Amino acid sequence: MTIEPSWTCECRQENPPKAAFCTACGNPRPVMAAVKTGNYCADCGVPRELGSKFCRECGAAFIHSENVTATLEMPAAEPAQVTAPKNADDLFGSRKRKITVISGVVALLIVIAGVVVAIMTIGGGSNSSTQAVESDTKTIDAISAVSSSEGHLITVLQVQGLNKQSLGAIRNAGTSLSVKADNLRIVAAMMPASSDSTTTVTALNQLQSAEVALAQATSQLGASPSAVTSSQIAAIAAAATGVHQAWVQVQTTSPNLGKLAPSSSLTVAALHGAAHRHEARASVRNWVAKVNNILTQSANGRSDLASMFAKVSNCLMTPDQGAQLLNSVASNRDSVLQQLAALPAPTAKTQNLTTTLQSAIQSSAEADRHYADWVLAQTSWYYESPVGCPSGVLPSDGNKSAGDAASGLATGAKQQFVDAYNPLAQEFGFKTWTASNI
Repeated sequence: MTIEPSWTCECRQENPPKAAFCTACGNPRPVMAAVKTGNYCADCGVPRELGSKFCRECGAAFIHSENVTATLEMPAAEPAQVTAPKNADDLFGSRKRKITVISGVVALLIVIAGVVVAIMTIGGGSNSSTQAVESDTKTIDAISAVSSSEGHLITVLQVQGLNKQSLGAIRNAGTSLSVKADNLRIVAAMMPASSDSTTTVTALNQLQSAEVALAQATSQLGASPSAVTSSQIAAIAAAATGVHQAWVQVQTTSPNLGKLAPSSSLTVAALHGAAHRHEARASVRNWVAKVNNILTQSANGRSDLASMFAKVSNCLMTPDQGAQLLNSVASNRDSVLQQLAALPAPTAKTQNLTTTLQSAIQSSAEADRHYADWVLAQTSWYYESPVGCPSGVLPSDGNKSAGDAASGLATGAKQQFVDAYNPLAQEFGFKTWTASNI
């Protein structure tokens, strides 16, 4: 019988001859060169008994011829894959390997899970930071939009004042400001909650409320300057004061956000200036309305003057009738002059217009009186036989010449007046005039 030698594992452990696996580390027994020559079982590695055709341990058939002399052990560093033995040692070693593999897999899963958690944590923190940045960006955009709308409203109020053209722009600017302010409220509600941001959010909410109040105050203005009241101006001034105070609070809590405030604020003084300009325009409108009434009276008083003068000149009217009508027109002119003298002029321009109109009406009245004197001077011969004008035309004299001169002055002054007056009349919706109608 062949003597079975013990074998040494690569871990330096000496193992029994029949051990298929190392008793210290569980590594499989190195493949023997004799396996290839048939001296050991190819399945379990047990030495082959002389003359046997089947392994005594596992029953596997020996497929090579016997060669008991080739029993040199192969180096442990060059193991060949062998079929796992089926004995008890093999089963023990197999379980050990499985435990090792499972432990490795579990460890790998733990590592992977840790990496995933770390990635999620980093991602969550990044997302939170991104949200904070986005919130800050939206806040800045919202405040900038409010500041821009407020600045536009300030420009319209302070530069254009309260007139027919600007009132629509003021209401539109107020509507835009209201929309931008409401957006600011939404953005402020989305800001990250923290002890540092609480005061800023409060200041922004106060600014939003103040801007809305200003927008509402401007929206109350009507389409006509004459409909604007002092109480409406006072409401806008109060709202403007609230906006100014709110901006100061924003600058205190957040200097960076406070820098977004409009370059100029809608101060009470500025509003008073706008109100003063509005009152001046209202006064001008009232002046235009009164002058329009005076011109209407003047026009009615001389409505038949041209036809009457033609009849007198052509002896189609008696001198007494003609003189009476001309003196009546002159008296009407005197009434117009009295009303103009009592009419206050709100501006230098309206004062100049009043003076020009007075000069025109005065010259017209003088012309009418000269013409009346001219007609009356003809009565000494008009009623002699034959009654009337022998030539069919009333002869001229010095009064007639004086009347023509005064009438020329009146026409020039009237033209100068209507050239300056009609644009104002158009602006405020009143009738325009011609020199011949006054």
